[in-house]
Amino acid sequence: YANGFVKTELPNSNNLVRSEFSKAQVNIDFPKPLAEKVIRLINNSDTRLLILLKANLLLLMKKYSGEKKLSLGLPIYKQDKENLINTVLPLIYQLDQPLTFRELLKYCNDVFYQAVEFQNYNMESLIQGLGMKSSQKDGYPLFDIGILLKNLQEVTYINHLGINLLFTFDRKEDELLLTVEYNEKCYDPRYVKLIANNYFHCIGT
Repeated sequence: YANGFVKTELPNSNNLVRSEFSKAQVNIDFPKPLAEKVIRLINNSDTRLLILLKANLLLLMKKYSGEKKLSLGLPIYKQDKENLINTVLPLIYQLDQPLTFRELLKYCNDVFYQAVEFQNYNMESLIQGLGMKSSQKDGYPLFDIGILLKNLQEVTYINHLGINLLFTFDRKEDELLLTVEYNEKCYDPRYVKLIANNYFHCIGT
């Protein structure tokens, strides 16, 4: 994070500048043929599903932002205990070399397990140590975009941070659902739906 870190942001359609946070959301079902295709690929594994969804989001983020170094927030897996030291993992991906999708899946998995080793490190201490701070204007300093799979993770672990885009997925038997929580001070619903449709297109190719 210390080496020239700039958190990844997706451009918006109206040149809006974040002044505060106001949450809204859109709910979209995966097209049925696409959901069936994805569920066949993961062989009934939610862990594999999360890796696949995350890799696809990274490709979309790279396309929209034009950046090769990408930051993404991910909640830790559901825990039975309370008073957790940390509930999110800030992940950094370096995509400056061409990768096959299989290679990207492995890379996503590797980055995740590297981050898990430090999941009990207090993120507020990291933020302070880097001279960063959270604010209504600038948002959460470590990432602007988050992802989670409700079958494995709790949305409450991350949605209190006030990030501008949170992609929440839910698998129900042969259906996949997507909810995008967004800051309506930065994005309008039509643009968010366009992002979601481009996500579907990306994962379907």
